Amino acid sequence: MKEIIVGLSKCRMLPIGQTTDAWDVLSVQNLIYEPLVRARNGRIFPALAQSWQIFDNGRKWIFSLRPDITFHDGSVCTMEDVVRSFEEMRNARDSFGMPGPFSRYLSGLEFNILNSNTLEVLSEYPNGDIADFLSEIFIRKFDHNTEQLIGTGPYELSNYEPNQKIILQKQKKYSSDLMYQKIEFRIIPDAEDRYEMLKTGQIHLAMNLDQLKDRPEENPDFKWHKSINTLSVIGFLNGFEAPFNNPEARLAINLAVDVKGLIHEVLHDLAVPASTVVSPFHCGFESTLQPIPYDPDRAKAIFSKVDLPSELVFRTPTFMPDRAVETSTYIVEQLSKIGLPAKIDVMKDRPEYAREVGAKKTGHIALFDSSPHSSYRILSDKISSEQKGLWWQGIKDEKMDSLIREAHAEYDVLPRERCYANALRYLNQNPFWLYLYHPIFVNANRPEVDDIELTHEGLLRFPGTW
Repeated sequence: MKEIIVGLSKCRMLPIGQTTDAWDVLSVQNLIYEPLVRARNGRIFPALAQSWQIFDNGRKWIFSLRPDITFHDGSVCTMEDVVRSFEEMRNARDSFGMPGPFSRYLSGLEFNILNSNTLEVLSEYPNGDIADFLSEIFIRKFDHNTEQLIGTGPYELSNYEPNQKIILQKQKKYSSDLMYQKIEFRIIPDAEDRYEMLKTGQIHLAMNLDQLKDRPEENPDFKWHKSINTLSVIGFLNGFEAPFNNPEARLAINLAVDVKGLIHEVLHDLAVPASTVVSPFHCGFESTLQPIPYDPDRAKAIFSKVDLPSELVFRTPTFMPDRAVETSTYIVEQLSKIGLPAKIDVMKDRPEYAREVGAKKTGHIALFDSSPHSSYRILSDKISSEQKGLWWQGIKDEKMDSLIREAHAEYDVLPRERCYANALRYLNQNPFWLYLYHPIFVNANRPEVDDIELTHEGLLRFPGTW
């Protein structure tokens, strides 16, 4: 089988200088481009860099490129291309036009080219997360004479029709390693249509069948793949004012919601409960960590002792996450069972909703999703009262801030994981958010398709690629 057609709900090619955590875009980007290193399940692996060393307690990192790296057009990938790719991300913005995260992460870093094969990265302070940051930046060729997107990955862009399809063609230098000569990503917004086109043979692989109106029966004619995703669906709690500036109220809201019931009734059992601010596949997550148990009686008792408004305002988008309004409705019904009135404020404009949440216009609770694959990015952007990132919700906790600092400064693999585990355990015991769930992604493919992996990040990994 030389060609494969993948049906997915959405996908697009990002312009240079724009960032995303979207799995669909990243699946394509990982085929066209390579990062300096790759992060997976909280660990770092080689990519363009074949090795690296860490000195001065994480203040200096030395990366060595693998030899003879070339772009799709045959030109050499130089260390100048690597550094230019990093520098472009300092002022990058996300897909909603909001400031990207990298300006803050890269602000304290200095990139020095030691020779054609060696890059020195200097930090003002001990920094164990440099490889995490750099793993999310793809190395591109910058040619102002063309709009062509040129990388070093195993596939190059052959055709792009926005909102229709993206076609990738195999690079000749990878010819002996890759199973598929051509990969087409066909955009089919409706999950019912994707499944029907799989049945009729119009596509070979249908992604995100968890989006079907009803849970799909696993037709034995196809191969089915399920993967718990790193995405966290959560309720941001407004820590600037009562009641959720009180840690007891934050615990109580977690006790008040039957998350297992939510997963069963709204999500057709295609999710797992969240225990903390990251997924089980992030750096530092301990397998012994358990979700906060459902205990409405205890929640009611706690809420009886804290300042409460006459009515909670629960803000929600209509998508991102999936079934957002149904999820919000379920939670509000749960709160009513313990005598806590709440009204739902639905925002249909998803980019504007994100901008308002970033501006701290969250009501008392705002349904949201947390997508970064880096534990530090989540803690820095959303938890740290020292950093006060875009998504920080006003909660101040000196103990938490000290745990984040300690984890960020640790560069050795196992001690670093232990430090992040300490921070994540503390957040389980002292919740900052309403912890809800991690979705389970469901893909199905025709039997002639073989060996395509669905990662926990939601990415498709094709045979012979990364």
